[in-house]
Parts: sequence; C-alpha cells; structure tokens
Amino acid sequence: RRRRRRRSADMVVFVEEENRENKDCGEDDDDVVVNENAKTKEKKENRDVFVRNLPHTTTDEALENAFSEIGLVRQAWVAREKGTNVHRGFGYVSFSMKEDVEEALKHNMKLEIEGRKIGILRSKEKEKVDFKERKRLRREMKKKQEEEEEEEICSRSTRSYSYIHT
Repeated sequence: RRRRRRRSADMVVFVEEENRENKDCGEDDDDVVVNENAKTKEKKENRDVFVRNLPHTTTDEALENAFSEIGLVRQAWVAREKGTNVHRGFGYVSFSMKEDVEEALKHNMKLEIEGRKIGILRSKEKEKVDFKERKRLRREMKKKQEEEEEEEICSRSTRSYSYIHT
C-alpha cells in the first residue's frame, strides 16, 4: 500500500492506493483522506529584523557576526541595488528563535557596526500586489477624473451662456 500526496487549492489530499491497476479500472476514490490541518493556514512567526543605518562598507558576514552575539543567526544579508551591487544602507537578519528577535529589538540604536549606531526594527512581510485590482482601480480613477473634467467644462459653458443672456 502506497500513500501519495495531492495538492488542491486550499488543502492537501492524501490518497492511499493499493496498486495502479485498481485505480485505472474506474473504482471510486473511497480511500481519500483530507488533512484538515492543511485547510487552516497559520501565520508564520516573523523571525526577521530590519537593520538600518548600516555603513556602506558592511558585508553580509560582518552583519551576521554583529548579531550572532544576540542569538543564533540563520541568515544575514545587506540590501544591494540590482545590477550595480551598490550597498543601500540597510539589511535583514533572520534568527532561529522568536526570543532572539525580541532581544535584538532591545538593542535598537545601541548596537554599533564600524562605529555607527544602527537601527533595528521588526521586519514586515511584503504585501502581495494584485495587479488586476490595481489596474481596475486606475481605470476607475481615470474615468472619474474624466467625468469631473467634463462636468467642469459643462458648468463653464453654462455660466458663460447665462452671463451673455442676462
């Protein structure tokens, strides 16, 4: 007996099959087990911090070494411009434990790298952009703006007409 995992839009479905011949013979999927835990998406604990005011000579290794005194660092990286690799003055540090993030936040503007005090903030998850929704909103705004301009033109012409005939 073999257990196979299938993904659906909101859940994971486990299918146990005895052999492939039985499945191909038109038998029903009576052995489908739905994993209820897959339906509920838990919010991932944020274990990252945003680090600002970094000296432009800071490397990924230097950033990792500075924060390794606080807790176990999974990853540290300095943000760079695409293409040119120019340092942007900020970076991110990922910790293994949530408690290390809290400890790092206590060191805000106290920790120094290369003689420069750095700011430490809890990082925020990047919002997903719905491009279709954004495009629809732009069209609506443009249409509304055109209607307002048209009303403005109509009201001006009405005012000038009434001014002439009074």
